[in-house]
Amino acid sequence: MHATQQPDKRTSDVMEPCHPDPTKASPFLEELALPHPVSALIARIETTLPALRGHGYRTSVYAEALGRACGFSETALFHLRQAAYLHDIGLTCIPSSILRHPGPLSGDDYAIAQSHPRHAVTLLAPWPSLRLPAIWIAHHHERWDGAGYPFGLRGDLIPVESRIIAIADAFDQLCIQLHCAQASDRSLALRLLRTSAHSQFDPQLLDQFCRLPHPILVPVDGLSLGMLFMGAGKRLTENFIRIWL
Repeated sequence: MHATQQPDKRTSDVMEPCHPDPTKASPFLEELALPHPVSALIARIETTLPALRGHGYRTSVYAEALGRACGFSETALFHLRQAAYLHDIGLTCIPSSILRHPGPLSGDDYAIAQSHPRHAVTLLAPWPSLRLPAIWIAHHHERWDGAGYPFGLRGDLIPVESRIIAIADAFDQLCIQLHCAQASDRSLALRLLRTSAHSQFDPQLLDQFCRLPHPILVPVDGLSLGMLFMGAGKRLTENFIRIWL
């Protein structure tokens, strides 16, 4: 994760990315209406972990697209955008020694890393307007087969919004890993996602997501948070998808 690589040259099917700076006003951030302390925490994440710059924004874009395809109301889409943008905010409570660890984590450290969805709920608790996003963030690492965290929820017991964020988050992580810059890269990312249908992801939501038109929001940095936890030299595999995302 520490080695920064430039994305491949963009092609005509690539959407020019917008990476809102959490420390500055932008139409996207103004629309989310986030309290200043919350925006400051996101800025802290993107400063501490540059590879996450723009990840929350892109996850929000993908989550909104799937939510809209599912028929969500505008109010529900607003809260979904908030939750997707803030889904990694709990990382601010994880020791930097763990976040910056260059290789595989020990069992104890991995358990600490997995606590970030719980920390997100605590961080967002002071703001009633973020109650729903906080709930959805708490469950965005649950798995369809019940093997996720932090509560081990299974299937439809996982909030549908959390299931959507999980797919959007994973898709962007894969696009970062694969340096997606053209349609063929995007197709590979979608095929890799499909390998975890019925196990990690809601199969119906995943199928719907894979059928959506996906403009590629090119990451600023070439490596993802997953590389940080699994070791920067490891090749992306199905096992990686199942363990980390």
